[in-house]
Amino acid sequence: MKKEEYELEYWKKQLKHDNGKLRNTWYERFYTTFFNLSKDDYIGKRILDIGPGPRGSLDWIADNAQADGIDPCADEYKKLNQVKMNLIQGEVENFKPAEKYDFVTSFNSLDHVNNLDKSIISIFSLLKPNGNFLLLSDIHREPTDMEPSAFNWDIVEKLKDAGFVINRENHYEKHLNGMYQSLDDLREYDHTNDVGRYGIIAVLAHKSID
Repeated sequence: MKKEEYELEYWKKQLKHDNGKLRNTWYERFYTTFFNLSKDDYIGKRILDIGPGPRGSLDWIADNAQADGIDPCADEYKKLNQVKMNLIQGEVENFKPAEKYDFVTSFNSLDHVNNLDKSIISIFSLLKPNGNFLLLSDIHREPTDMEPSAFNWDIVEKLKDAGFVINRENHYEKHLNGMYQSLDDLREYDHTNDVGRYGIIAVLAHKSID
């Protein structure tokens, strides 16, 4: 089964589990207060979410902002009729919109891209000067069929190499079943523990005008 087919099947199962309406109430907190931002910071702005899936990750944003999501399965997700945000069929590696963005976000999706280095360069180019990149991602050593771009904590160095200035970097344990569940019960990652395990990285970076 192709990665995109697996993703679609996963979301169809989630839709059935959620009784026909995918829940998305937790997203606003992670886009705002978790990164010391507010809902007002997004007013009138252009925001792009990478790999949003069909939950409506940006549906909480005010109507006077442009909320886009780029996803290889976007056309199929639209058929599920779950979201208000604008879903765009495609991959971030090759995305060339007419206008740049104030915010680009990747929550639990950057390890799903096919070409990590190309994706990071694209993210940088998609941002306006002083635009912000918000990253939340699992950290794991080995790629999988669904997560072909597995990376370690040194992902931050790749961001710096692309030109990003890092404003915040945090490492957390993934001690519960999901990323968001673990972030609701924050535990700093213990780097003295050599046991191989998943972690979670949170990064706020910006595109410097220098």
